Amino acid sequence: MRAGRRNVYLTIEDRSEDSIDSVGDPVVTWSTYSTQWAEVITQGGKEFLEARQQHSSLSHIVRTRFVDGVHPTMRINNGGEYYNILAVYDPSKRRETLTMYCDEQT
Repeated sequence: MRAGRRNVYLTIEDRSEDSIDSVGDPVVTWSTYSTQWAEVITQGGKEFLEARQQHSSLSHIVRTRFVDGVHPTMRINNGGEYYNILAVYDPSKRRETLTMYCDEQT
């Protein structure tokens, strides 16, 4: 991948549930796993009805340099826009590029 296409500086965040609130539910916190220059491609969008309300969804492909240990329970923070990671793979299997399929968190 050419470095010129990586024009977005984003953060990959990892989820942790270290504490419990007063009701007994786990408190979810997000910590920085890695910061990367990336290429973000908006793949497409759709609108759908759920529980009689209209919702919209955008899907993205995010390409970065290879980062070991990224998995679908993590998320991407793109300057306040959050993307849920759906799938992660290394297309060449040479640990050079990481491709992540994501949907935008609403």
